[in-house]
Amino acid sequence: VVKGSLWTLAGQVAPLAVSLVATPFVIRLLGAESYGVLILIGLIPTYLGFADFGMSMASTKFGSEAYAEGDEEKEARIVRTAALIALMTSVPVAAALIIFASPVIALFNVPEALQAEAVTALRIAAVTFVINFLCGIFNTPQLARL
Repeated sequence: VVKGSLWTLAGQVAPLAVSLVATPFVIRLLGAESYGVLILIGLIPTYLGFADFGMSMASTKFGSEAYAEGDEEKEARIVRTAALIALMTSVPVAAALIIFASPVIALFNVPEALQAEAVTALRIAAVTFVINFLCGIFNTPQLARL
């Protein structure tokens, strides 16, 4: 248990340490305004994380229970159902971000020179938003077998 806890702690501390070291270099390379846009684009989908409605956690919990019972079909149904619910909730949010990317970026006073790139980045982030939700669900079988 202690060894596993130490690995978990290291897995959480390592990205933080890398971020602390890399941030000054990224700011220097991008400039303050571009770095601000980068952070903004990263935060908008994060704030919309509610669209998952807990499907990744639920699929892991119920999928693990089905695996413990030896019912692989039930486990597969749980994963498929959770993925469908996640798609039904995340795709409309992502579509809204894609459609309204320009007005959303305009709300944040992004400099004129960076607006086109910010709109494109937000649209890409919207797609990865959906993919991230699905990844959180489709890793259920691996988590159930830990």
